[in-house]
Amino acid sequence: MPSRKHTVLFVDDEVHILNALRRLLRAEDMTVLCASRPQQALELLDHHPVQIVVSDQRMPEMSGVDLLSRVRKRHPGLVRMLLTGCTEMDVGIDAIHRGGIYRFMPKPWNGAELRATLRQAFDHFDGKAKIEHLSRPTLQQSRELQDMNRSLDKPAQKHTRQRDAALRKLRGV
Repeated sequence: MPSRKHTVLFVDDEVHILNALRRLLRAEDMTVLCASRPQQALELLDHHPVQIVVSDQRMPEMSGVDLLSRVRKRHPGLVRMLLTGCTEMDVGIDAIHRGGIYRFMPKPWNGAELRATLRQAFDHFDGKAKIEHLSRPTLQQSRELQDMNRSLDKPAQKHTRQRDAALRKLRGV
């Protein structure tokens, strides 16, 4: 049985689309969650370890861009993608700016391309997580050095003032 350490969440108001995506990815080493409403998707994100969110654009409650924008604010580390039949350039640009999307994919999708894109997105997520994990000690050390510099700065400034005062006194100023 595969480990299924990766989870993708698909959001689409058309249940038959969600079922088709589940079938397509059944043999893949990932957990597939589905939500037919944006609010349901946000609730799933709060309760499941998800790495990728893939949303349709046109949904009754809110657009995919609006949803991905909310996801970006609530879960900034997640990979966000738009899978939509909407091909308007403004939507793509809006998705990139407000939703911070990783990919814009068209419907109907090519199964092999979608699987490959999801694998790349999981690799992207894992790479970002690894970098964050590796940089955490460096950031902590940097904060500690900044704190030390601040604590040393006050005595140094005091010493400089005293030295300047002594030099002025020697010069008779």
